[in-house]
Amino acid sequence: MGVFSLPTSLTDEMERLMNTFWWGNKGGAGRGINWMIWERLCVDKKLGGIGFRSMQLLNIALLGKMGWRLLHEPDALVCKVLKAKYFPKSDFLNAKIGHSPSFSWMSIMSAQDLVRRGVRWWVGDGSQIRVFADPWLRRDDSFHIVSPCPPGFAGLKVAELYFPISRQWDLAFMETILGEDDIREIRSISILPHGDLPNGEIAANICMLLWQLWKERNVVVWKNSSPTPSLTVVRAVDNRKEWMEVRKRPLQFSALNAAAAAACVGWHNVPYGSIVCYMDAAFFNDIHIWGIGMAVRDHVGDFIIGLSIKLPGSCRVEEGELIGIKEALSWIKNLSFDCGFVEVDCRRACDLVNFGDNNILEMGIIADCCRRILVELSGVKLRHIKRDRNMLAHCLDKAARDINSYHVWNEPPLSVFLGGSASPHDLHDLISVLRFLFSYILKLKLPMYCRQFDI
Repeated sequence: MGVFSLPTSLTDEMERLMNTFWWGNKGGAGRGINWMIWERLCVDKKLGGIGFRSMQLLNIALLGKMGWRLLHEPDALVCKVLKAKYFPKSDFLNAKIGHSPSFSWMSIMSAQDLVRRGVRWWVGDGSQIRVFADPWLRRDDSFHIVSPCPPGFAGLKVAELYFPISRQWDLAFMETILGEDDIREIRSISILPHGDLPNGEIAANICMLLWQLWKERNVVVWKNSSPTPSLTVVRAVDNRKEWMEVRKRPLQFSALNAAAAAACVGWHNVPYGSIVCYMDAAFFNDIHIWGIGMAVRDHVGDFIIGLSIKLPGSCRVEEGELIGIKEALSWIKNLSFDCGFVEVDCRRACDLVNFGDNNILEMGIIADCCRRILVELSGVKLRHIKRDRNMLAHCLDKAARDINSYHVWNEPPLSVFLGGSASPHDLHDLISVLRFLFSYILKLKLPMYCRQFDI
């Protein structure tokens, strides 16, 4: 049934035999009484039916599954053969029956419309998705844009609807060509970072070169000296090597890092010498953004480094947790940490990565990407922990609300010491009040101390 389209007479005969068996007498004599029509028996149990399969619809569904394989598994042998013969310059959705087709190909093509109505694009960088022609929205009733296409915008791509650096939707431009319903659906889609995080070596070289250029600029301004470009590059390379040597030394942790471990209930024992990365995601639907928090600590609980990432749009909780796992794994890979565990408090996301699933939506694609990175990071394990053991990462993802794009934490944030109960706005207010009180006390007490000690 997954290769050939069965005649209607054959599927009707199969259903008649099933119906006779269901309503027949126990002794086999007589056909029995049909208390309900067959179409009603084929309705799902949740809707009041029995859940029997309609053989004709099952045949079309299995043929559609074969058509989906032509899209989803292009490297399979049967997919290569069919593509080479029937659609060498296009894909299955745009394929034609062609001349002298085989019966199996005509059978698969009978489900092409079914596949076409049920697929949509997953938005990556949006460079291949046409805004008005392709299905890419997450609406249940329609994946297409319902607003009419203005003249001259037929070839507009999704990549032209957002700012590439900040990954935020260009609302001013969208309001000129799209309706409110479409804009609301588009804003619910989060533009993810394209690929993994930038390579750590490349980023470090670029940063060191820019820093050296700034130093040379100061030399030109204040000392009236003009270093050559080659000398600037040599100095940047030397500084880079020196910096790498410093990074290889054993990490020294301050008392504040140790206090963070004691203040956060989430720390728990891990194997000696292991480095653990904690990850959590937070969603701020009121302002259409969400954030990811990551925290790295050693086996005794000392805080090493943290990262907060702010992303525009919104997404499902499990999908956001999976994206956070992918970003955490990429971050660890670029930092070259000898990490032993990545721990999250979302069991569903953790199970999708560790055990896999037949999910072919966005979550399945992201989980596959996480598994590929885990293969590269040999020795790193992903495991689930309780929420109260993940409070530091929870504080860091909450802090993403008030940052521009991302923020690296060399010291744990103040919310750790308050148990994560205070919002970032409350923390800013608290810091302002403490600064005011401190300066006020100094103004009152300092003259008295000066007189007491004859200063």
